[in-house]
Amino acid sequence: NTLGNQFRGIVSYMENGLIANNSVNVSCSNCIGIYLYSSSNNTLINNTGISDSGDGIVLDSSDNNILTSNTGTSNSSHGIHIKSGVNNTLINNTGTSNSGHGIYLLSSSNNTLTSNTGTSDNSYGIYLYNSTYNNLTFNRGESNNNYGIYIYSNSNFNVFVSNLGNGTLGGGIRISSSSNNTLRDNSGISISSHGIYLSSSSNSNTLINNTGRSNESYGIYITSNSNYNTLINNTGTSIEESGIFLFTSSNNNLTSNRGTSDINSGIYLSTADNNILTSNTGTSNESYGIYLSSSDNNTLTSNIGTSNNGVGIYLYSSDNNILTSNNGSSNSSVAIYLSSADNNTLTSNRGISNSSYGLYLYNVNNNTLTSDIGISNTSRGVFLYLSFNNTLTNIKAKSESYHAFELQHSRYNVISQINASVTNGSFAIYIVNSSYNTIKDCIYIEGDNGGGKDVLVDATSTSVDNILLNCSYNSEGVNGANNTLIRKWYYRAYVNGTNGSSFVGARVKAYNVSSSLVLNLLTKAPEEISSGESLTRGLVGWWHFNNDSAYGENDTHVYDFSGNGNNGTAYGDAHPVSGGKISGAFEFDGVGDYVEVSDDDSLDITDEITISAWINIPEISRGDIIRKIDTYAMRTDEISGKIFVFLWENSTTFGSFQSNSNYSLNSWDFWVFTWNDSNASIYKNGVLDRSFDYTTPIN
Repeated sequence: NTLGNQFRGIVSYMENGLIANNSVNVSCSNCIGIYLYSSSNNTLINNTGISDSGDGIVLDSSDNNILTSNTGTSNSSHGIHIKSGVNNTLINNTGTSNSGHGIYLLSSSNNTLTSNTGTSDNSYGIYLYNSTYNNLTFNRGESNNNYGIYIYSNSNFNVFVSNLGNGTLGGGIRISSSSNNTLRDNSGISISSHGIYLSSSSNSNTLINNTGRSNESYGIYITSNSNYNTLINNTGTSIEESGIFLFTSSNNNLTSNRGTSDINSGIYLSTADNNILTSNTGTSNESYGIYLSSSDNNTLTSNIGTSNNGVGIYLYSSDNNILTSNNGSSNSSVAIYLSSADNNTLTSNRGISNSSYGLYLYNVNNNTLTSDIGISNTSRGVFLYLSFNNTLTNIKAKSESYHAFELQHSRYNVISQINASVTNGSFAIYIVNSSYNTIKDCIYIEGDNGGGKDVLVDATSTSVDNILLNCSYNSEGVNGANNTLIRKWYYRAYVNGTNGSSFVGARVKAYNVSSSLVLNLLTKAPEEISSGESLTRGLVGWWHFNNDSAYGENDTHVYDFSGNGNNGTAYGDAHPVSGGKISGAFEFDGVGDYVEVSDDDSLDITDEITISAWINIPEISRGDIIRKIDTYAMRTDEISGKIFVFLWENSTTFGSFQSNSNYSLNSWDFWVFTWNDSNASIYKNGVLDRSFDYTTPIN
């Protein structure tokens, strides 16, 4: 039949009916081409419903109907409209609209849509509003100015398989305020907006093997507190923006996805916390492969971040993240880059750069790196700049033609088991304007002996009290009059009899390559031993109180192991005893007992100072532990039971520093006082006890 200019071309209230091969074209206000109301178990085949201002085909409160090869067309409303419908089946239908939606499901559930096409010029191609448990397969939603497929407002538990959402100026596929949907093998395509877009608290959705593609915006975009979503094996591609972008969204799980961008980041997380990324690949030509900005507590495992001109993997202002077994690579920039990012844990990551740094830590603190690798062809392998209190263990740093490992403007870092090597013309370890770092238990250090050294301290600025502990290498340079490098080694020796039992108190001596004695201890007397050269740098007095005859010590002579000759003489009843904290000790009864050291220029300390001592006090009493008259002193106090330290400004004025903790009675304590021109600190047994601001020079 062919009908025209009717209020409703075909109106049905029937059940188990057949509507076939009809063509309806109505142009009156709000007219509907084909209208089924409260109708069930009907079959509609090869019908055409056309309306100028109303819907083309409408199923209103109608269930269990089958629509096949029908066409619904509207100028200002919807092409095909399913309203409050349940268990309807739509196959190979076409819904077209200029201003409304192509195919529209409103408050409808458990419908099945297969191989349908919804097209709209200004609204959505296929639109689900407050619709649940629907199944859409092989459908095509297209819009010129809006989203091809839009799932909105509590449209939950729907399944989308192998659908295409194409929005020329709008987006491809969007999920908004909807949860627990499953999208598999779908494509979302857009020129100006997002390929696939999750927004407005769209939670617990599952996306598998989908493709989101955009020229000017994001390939796949998850934003606005869209949390607990799972993305597996999806591809997000963009020319101008990020391939995959998570913004203000948390607890999402991304596995084996690919994010690609020409100008922006491959995979980008901004203000996105507690997400898990595993085996994803982020690729960019001009920007970052994988980029975390202001994003905390994320876990990244076995991901690949690659960029031609930007950073491979970049963490900016992002804390407490865990990165394990990731690979970052860049042709022209840094491979793996941490900037203003603290308390992160990196394990077994690999950064390779052709023209920049393999692994770069800039302005970061308290990060832990273990078994990471930084390699560069033309620049630094591993580079720390303005970075403090980081711990690096089993790090491999390699450069073909620059420094393998560099510290610049960095302090208090601990680097253990480093493997640093240079192929051509530079230094394995390069230190500039960096102090108080410890590099220990080195595995391998080799610079290029043709043009560089194994270790170099640069002369351009001050670098003091960096420690190389238990590290062996062949060449070094400590340039600059004020720069220092402390070298220390551990020795462990066992002396056993023929029956295999160990001897306690056996003498063990060790000599350096210049045949100078650097170790002279008894077995079962553990101690950290420094090279003779290092003891002339910074350390001005070191008294073992062990009564070691090998160094000429006796009841009255005390040897200075710092190498400065500040030997002491015992007076009164001061005398050596066995059973000290480390080998022997000296005992003072508090009445006229002391060890005196002659004045020497090396003891005239006026700026930075450290005083340390092992003490065992039998009762609360007052006594000097060490004192240089009118200069500095550490003492016990008989009233408070605290430790006091004094720094004299002149002969009558001094700064006084009191510990928070009491000294122990009848047990050993290790007390340390430090002052660095601005801050004074007291430590008890390796733990900070109290700090003070203090800037006055010592007399």
